[in-house]
Parts: sequence; structure tokens; C-alpha cells
Amino acid sequence: MKALLVLYQSGVRGGRLFAVLAAAGFSLKAIFVKLAYAAGPVDAITLLALRMGIALPLFLWLIWLSADRNSPLTFPQGMRVLLLGLLGYYLSSLFDFYGLENISAGLERLILFTYPTMVLLLQAVVVRERPSRRTLFAMICCYSGLGIAFLHDMHAPAAVLT
Repeated sequence: MKALLVLYQSGVRGGRLFAVLAAAGFSLKAIFVKLAYAAGPVDAITLLALRMGIALPLFLWLIWLSADRNSPLTFPQGMRVLLLGLLGYYLSSLFDFYGLENISAGLERLILFTYPTMVLLLQAVVVRERPSRRTLFAMICCYSGLGIAFLHDMHAPAAVLT
């Protein structure tokens, strides 16, 4: 725990490590959910409750670390943040878990990773800002890897996908 606090306070290097850990954990989530579904009779609500229960201490710790004691949230601001968390985080996770009951983890990742592309396209249209070559290259790399995972699913038997 102390090592995490030292990394948190070390700035950019710690931030990069946490970004990599978050991306790895986010990507592994679908695999763990599929393994849980395969291990026994469990539903999406139960798995989501387990995930939220495990994550709660970490979120509380992060809130405590980042709390600005000089300008706390007002009650209406706090309610808006709570509503946004419930609608944005909880519902998206719930739909994700329900989807994983019917599709493979690779296909779920493919669907999930279309959202940054939609944001990029909206940015190009609304703000009239073209994506940089670096951004386009990163998207090509990302979708190439996802395409490989999707091609694997196309050849997998139907029992593996569900």
C-alpha cells in the first residue's frame, strides 16, 4: 500500500504506470467475467455487485487522496456526481456484463473500443479538428489487434462464444 502511495506521489512516472495498470485491468475484466460465467451459475447482477464491492475501498482511498479540503463539493454538486456515477458507470457496467453472457470477450472488447473512435469522429465533425497522424496510427494498431481477436472468434465453435 505504501508503494502505491509513493508511485502516486511520484508524478508522471507513477501516472504512466497507473495508466498501464488501469488499461490492463480494464481489458482483463471481460476475461474474468467470462471465466466466472463458465465456473458456475451466476448472473450479471451478482458479478457486478462483487466487482463494485471489491472496487469500493480503492475508490474511497482515491477520493481521500485527491480531496481538496479548501473547496468541497456542495450538496447539489455531490448529487450530480452521484447521479452521473450511477447512470454512467453502473449502467454501462451492467449492460457490459449482460452482453458478456451472450458474446465472447474479444467481441465485447471490439464493441467497447468503438467508443473512442466515435468520440474522435464527433470531434472531427463538431470541432472541425482532424485527428493527427499519431492518433490515426494508434487507432490502426488498436483495431488491428482487435481484428485478430475477432477473426479468432469467427472460427471458434459457438459453445466457446457464449
